Amino acid sequence: YAVTFEVNGESQYFAVGPSEWSGGFEVPVLFASRSPVEAGAVERWASTWTGRGSGDFHFAAVRFPQLSKQWAAYTRYEWVVLSLEQGLPDAAALDAIFAWVRTGGRLLVIAPDPRAALESRPQDTKWLSPDYAVRESQPERCAAYHCGYGTITLFSAQGWGFEEMESVDGYQPAALSAVDYWSGRSWTPGSDSHAQSGMESVTPLLGGFGELPLRGLMVLLVVFALVMGPVNFWWVKRSRKPMLLLVTLPGISVVTSICLVLFGVFSQGLDLKVSTRSFTFLDQSAHQATTAEVRRIFAGSSPGAGMRPEAGTTVFPDVGSWSSDFRGTNLFTQDLTDGRLLGGDYLPVREPVVQLILSDRPTRLRLDVTERAGEVEVANAFDGPIERLLLRDSSGAFHQLNGALAAGESRRLVGGASVRDEFDWSVVMRDFWDTRGAGAPELPAGAYLAVLQTADLRDDCGVEVNEVSAQHVVFGVYAEGAER
Repeated sequence: YAVTFEVNGESQYFAVGPSEWSGGFEVPVLFASRSPVEAGAVERWASTWTGRGSGDFHFAAVRFPQLSKQWAAYTRYEWVVLSLEQGLPDAAALDAIFAWVRTGGRLLVIAPDPRAALESRPQDTKWLSPDYAVRESQPERCAAYHCGYGTITLFSAQGWGFEEMESVDGYQPAALSAVDYWSGRSWTPGSDSHAQSGMESVTPLLGGFGELPLRGLMVLLVVFALVMGPVNFWWVKRSRKPMLLLVTLPGISVVTSICLVLFGVFSQGLDLKVSTRSFTFLDQSAHQATTAEVRRIFAGSSPGAGMRPEAGTTVFPDVGSWSSDFRGTNLFTQDLTDGRLLGGDYLPVREPVVQLILSDRPTRLRLDVTERAGEVEVANAFDGPIERLLLRDSSGAFHQLNGALAAGESRRLVGGASVRDEFDWSVVMRDFWDTRGAGAPELPAGAYLAVLQTADLRDDCGVEVNEVSAQHVVFGVYAEGAER
């Protein structure tokens, strides 16, 4: 691929990347610390853990002032490692890193007491509780916790910490194995190992559209051949005016061309059709929503200027869904003159493509929950109806909604041990925390799963779409420090 920047009317050729998959199994890791890393340390870490069955580790080391304040900048990495023995980095950089974690990133914190090192960030340390532990029995000296779709791993060590990590069965560092194959759903395209595992698992569930209506097209072409050939010549011969061929042949061709255009327009439409699945992790106390939307979109006509993602939203095109080959290229454009405007092959005309849209944005939408003497009453403060709802109260008891709940309405939930059996919520739960065959993940106390009828929490990127098929699921956390 090639990257070109245009600034003040001048274009600069910036970089060239590989045009083919390397065939490797890369694990890119970003290591950040306050003091510079000693010479040769990065190479030593990479050689120590590469070739042990867990992939090729590629380390990049930066100092805290070099950390990006945009969470999308970290989607290149599978791991971000913070050495906090000498203090925390800038708050804006930490905000970006934790936003990246919520979208599916993996953070490793190394410090003599990593939990104490993060105590100044209660909005993040609240996830370091048993309810959000990746597994019940944590390895010695390190513990891993779910945070949104991603994980936070704490490793107690002096200095860089990597020198103290012992391998597990000669496989990889203990702190990394704490979440290996137990991690949350990976959405960020960080590496070859699980580049877009969440995207790849959801894409087959999307309905197809935009395909050529081959049966109708074949009928139209057969009719054209019959009219152009036998019928036309029979009629001209019967009229005994052979010069009419000069009129009938182009006339039939023009009419057929118009019919083909109209057939394509009416069969596929001129609007923007979308088949979508969205999954939102909603932290109600922080008013923060992290949404991953996988969608197949088809633009029947020009979508206008393009897509305008809001702040906190990043669009990842699935380049595998384009039909280009070695003779063609895809052109993705970003205009940063006034906000962000995505154009070109981000949204091509009359060609269905798959996109992953990740957003981490503030929101006031919520489910209001009131607990009284073992009973739970909820009020729908979303914009649209709630179709299904499973809630686990602060004591650990399960409750379920009977029927749909319209926006603004309140209702008492039905409790009981059997409510989970009426709908396979374990499948829904795996869309958030994929345990890779290690048993169904458990809904924490003080949380709920809701299936919404409308896409209340996603970013439409300034484009009006017609939903052909959709499912919108919310994993909401309404109570902190719930007792079990």
